[in-house]
Amino acid sequence: MIQCVFCNTDNVKEVKTDYTRNIKGRRILVKNVPALYCESCGDYFYHAKVLRQIHEKIDKSLSKPENLDVYDYSNEISEELYALVR
Repeated sequence: MIQCVFCNTDNVKEVKTDYTRNIKGRRILVKNVPALYCESCGDYFYHAKVLRQIHEKIDKSLSKPENLDVYDYSNEISEELYALVR
């Protein structure tokens, strides 16, 4: 059973969620990101490999002129990595 790192309850489930960040005046939205969600406190937490890959994609996208970047995580990663974080 997985425990929440914030409130220490075991009311945690695997979900897919949107990950949004504002960086250097730009809004970045990544859809379908695998995460763990605590139904007790409402916090989400992400696998370190997932965050690393998202931030690598964000770093590459900052050179583009758009003000809003939208990515679908399930289309942007390999099945191998996705299997690791599920």
